[in-house]
Amino acid sequence: MSRPRLLLALAVALIATIPLALRAAATDPIDPAYFAGLHWRSIGPPRSGHISAPAGVPGDATTYYAGMPEGGVWKTTNAGTTWTPIFDEMHVASVGAVAVAPSNPNIVYVGTGNQTGWSFTNGNGIYKSIDAGKTWTHIGLPASQYIGGIVVGPHNADTLLVAAMGPRPILTRNAPAPATRPAVASSAHSEPEPEEPAAEDDDPDAPEGPDGPEGTADADTTTERGVYRSTDGGKTWTHVLPTDGSIGASDVYQDYREPEIVFALLMNTPQAASAGPGAYKSTDGGVTWSAIAGKGLPEGARIQSFAMPSGTHGRRLYAVASTGGPGRGFGGARALYRSDDGGETWTLGPRQLASAGGKMYADPQNPDVVYLMGTAIYKSTDAGQHVAAFWGAPSGADPRYLWIDPTNPKRMMAGVDHRGPRSASMAVPPGRRTTASPTASSIASPRTSTSRITCVDRSRTRELLACPAAATSARSARTTGFLPAVSRTAS
Repeated sequence: MSRPRLLLALAVALIATIPLALRAAATDPIDPAYFAGLHWRSIGPPRSGHISAPAGVPGDATTYYAGMPEGGVWKTTNAGTTWTPIFDEMHVASVGAVAVAPSNPNIVYVGTGNQTGWSFTNGNGIYKSIDAGKTWTHIGLPASQYIGGIVVGPHNADTLLVAAMGPRPILTRNAPAPATRPAVASSAHSEPEPEEPAAEDDDPDAPEGPDGPEGTADADTTTERGVYRSTDGGKTWTHVLPTDGSIGASDVYQDYREPEIVFALLMNTPQAASAGPGAYKSTDGGVTWSAIAGKGLPEGARIQSFAMPSGTHGRRLYAVASTGGPGRGFGGARALYRSDDGGETWTLGPRQLASAGGKMYADPQNPDVVYLMGTAIYKSTDAGQHVAAFWGAPSGADPRYLWIDPTNPKRMMAGVDHRGPRSASMAVPPGRRTTASPTASSIASPRTSTSRITCVDRSRTRELLACPAAATSARSARTTGFLPAVSRTAS
């Protein structure tokens, strides 16, 4: 047989075997043992996520929790050296608040749904653990979608208050703004009115879209918004501070020493005008509420961030207020204000606040010390008269949230947003197992952020930096720990 004929015969025979091979491949399962040697490994970036809900255990220097907008809840029991995901089985990625009961650290509450623009999914209410995060039970408020804050009574783990945002407003661009804001303290919802959502801070890199800087909002008034209270650990809830339209409660604050004194901040936007600064006060543990007067604040000002020191009978308050709207840049007459009479009157403080447009936290034992979050942590030690950068810039980290131990204010934990490479990522530190959670994922986008958790223990004169490995991939491969912490000894 000539060579061409031989090659032709071989080709025909090979083609004839292809259908048989394809049929065998379709019917024979692949042996999982083939993949036994494959493991997730870090491909970068080394820091990922946006830490939105830091929490610790009062008096315990080793145990911390970290909630993330799209990464669930993580826990460390060794002061940040390693971290473990503890919320994957709930299949809820977005977390807005984490609170540990001071009287019983085994009881932990998680509010799902993060209100910042870095969250791409909503939550479905409140979860409770009675075994320090090993197991969880859903305990209510399924229609809240976004939880801004949770406070637990310092002496009773079953008493808690929750700030519920409700669904994000649906924007209609270039629609006219309403002239007035609906009343907030009524017991029934009114018809929805357009409103622009409040910005967490004046972040020039805030994402466009449903919570972007432009447009007006239409709201669903059938959902759960405002402040809710439970006295039986979440078995039943009372809607103690109802809101109207698309206005929700963005945070709630409780005096650790006098828990009957509580303040709440409602989402207050410039399109919801002239109904007061948006802060409410309760002197009976959140049963009844009254709006603070706001005398001394600029006309039409809205409170962007708020802080209340403990032990002043609710008289000393701090607020960053602005007459400008949310959006690009630091526009508007924005300044730090202080009240010494429970919000009836306010005194103007510094106007030059640099990037301090985020949340604000008061020292739980010194009413003259207050921290403001931005591209750095800013600090005032003279009751708000002067503000200076305390930690952060120019590292590139943006500290967004802070937890301060009420029993030792030298111990604090900051949730940091560190923007980095525009890529999706997945990681597992070597030797650590992987868990899968189909809904708990960091969604890849051109604006994927990178972050770190920072545990600052100034009583031990060191700073612990715990850098999490990237949280998830498209299929949400999750790690059981963060990269090892780096210990820095203070000079």
